Amino acid sequence: MTLADVGYGVSQVLPVIVESVLADRHKLFLVQQPEVRLHPKGQAALGTFFATLVAKEDKHLAIETHFDFLADRVRLEVAKGTIRSEEVLILFFERRGIKTKVHTIMLDQQGNVTGAPRSYRNFFLSGSPAYWVGPHSVRDYRHAITSSSISKRPSQLF
Repeated sequence: MTLADVGYGVSQVLPVIVESVLADRHKLFLVQQPEVRLHPKGQAALGTFFATLVAKEDKHLAIETHFDFLADRVRLEVAKGTIRSEEVLILFFERRGIKTKVHTIMLDQQGNVTGAPRSYRNFFLSGSPAYWVGPHSVRDYRHAITSSSISKRPSQLF
C-alpha cells in the first residue's frame, strides 16, 4: 500500500502526526484543522492520538477544529482516564456584534463540558472553527492566548 492508496485526508494529516510526535516538549505546537479531509472515524482517532500524545509524551498543543468528532473524542479520553480533565482547556470565542467574548470552558472528570454558554454547541452546527489548547499548555499559554487579538467569529480553544 502506498500513500496514494490511503486517501487524500490521511495523506494531508500524516505530516501533522509526524511533526507533532517530533515537536519539542517545551514549545507550543499549533495545528490548524488537522481533521478537515478525514472521515469522522479518522477525526475521532485523531482526538485520541492528540490526547494520548499530550498525556503520555508531555506535549503542548493548540488545535483549531471545525468538527465535534475530534473534540468529543478528547472528552471521551478524559472519561476513560487517558488524559486528566485539568489538562484540557476550551476557550470559546463568541462574537457579539463587533466584539468577541472569550468563555473559558472546562471538562469534569467524566469528560462533561462545564461552564459553557448556551451558544457553545451551536458553533459545531454552524461550521465555525474551534481551537483546542491541549494538556500542559493551559498553564503556560492561557494569558498569551486570551490577551492576544481575537477572531471576530465564534470559535473555541480546547
